[in-house]
Amino acid sequence: MENITFISLTPNTRCEAGHDVVYHRCLETICKQLGINFWAFTSRFATFVLPSRWSPFFRARKWRIIDCARAFFFQRFEKGEKRIFFIESFSTIDFFSLCIAGFLFAKRSDSLWVFFRYGKNQLPMKGFLHLVLTRILQFRFKERFVALTDSELIKNSFSPQLQLKVMPIPHT
Repeated sequence: MENITFISLTPNTRCEAGHDVVYHRCLETICKQLGINFWAFTSRFATFVLPSRWSPFFRARKWRIIDCARAFFFQRFEKGEKRIFFIESFSTIDFFSLCIAGFLFAKRSDSLWVFFRYGKNQLPMKGFLHLVLTRILQFRFKERFVALTDSELIKNSFSPQLQLKVMPIPHT
């Protein structure tokens, strides 16, 4: 198998309540089973003990663009390995920051997977902005950009503009 590292970006995870920690621990287990390296970059303000491959990475929101750029330069990755950056719970500012950083600093071998939790119709303004930013990311990453969701309703709200893939939730 190729040398792959899966980098889970969780900038807003601060406590163990909610789905974030359980979800990303499941992703870590799946990666381990597949022989894929795993890292989770989470908030520096996390109030729980982080597992060994979780790094207190993201600072306050005003630094989000810089922090997203830092993710693409993180030095624990081996030369020549393929990296998959994954984000699933994000604000529009987080997504905008990731879009700018990814456009400017991603390597040709990097992939970006974005998991949409809300449809275009649920949050019209946010949905429109996400669609515009996704188009920019699709242009930059080409086939290495993957848009995901866990719902046929969300998939259909973005279709045909986005070709969302429906992915089951691993922790249910």
